[in-house]
Amino acid sequence: ISGLAKVAYESVEGHRFELSHEQVRDDALRPYRANVYINRPGREPELRNYDLRRQNTVFTYTDTSPEGWWDPKVVLAYSKTQIAAPEYFFDVVSPTEGATSSFNGKVENRFALDIGSVTAGFDFYNDKADLDYLNPTEPFF
Repeated sequence: ISGLAKVAYESVEGHRFELSHEQVRDDALRPYRANVYINRPGREPELRNYDLRRQNTVFTYTDTSPEGWWDPKVVLAYSKTQIAAPEYFFDVVSPTEGATSSFNGKVENRFALDIGSVTAGFDFYNDKADLDYLNPTEPFF
């Protein structure tokens, strides 16, 4: 199931909290090589099934009625993508699976000044990637 859900709450003091979650699942036939098709008869098919799953979750906090030097914004996000696709080695089919994930965010404050504004803060990220690839013709690769 693919979809997008969002929910938000704002207090009378102006504190706004938002949460969104997106999920996508796609398991359609795609060209074996997405950017170019090289005809290698007997080695690989023209099409193969890509099983793709992606999810993104984002939390945001803002103050909709900032005063003076206090105008904060906090964003935290987590995303994950998984893909599985068969690899063909002559007459042997081998599964290949991969996943990436990221946790990231930022915290900032906008300082209102008479001559404009200055925004200061920090951001961070932590990315991870995994690949399970088995080549039955070269087991040590």
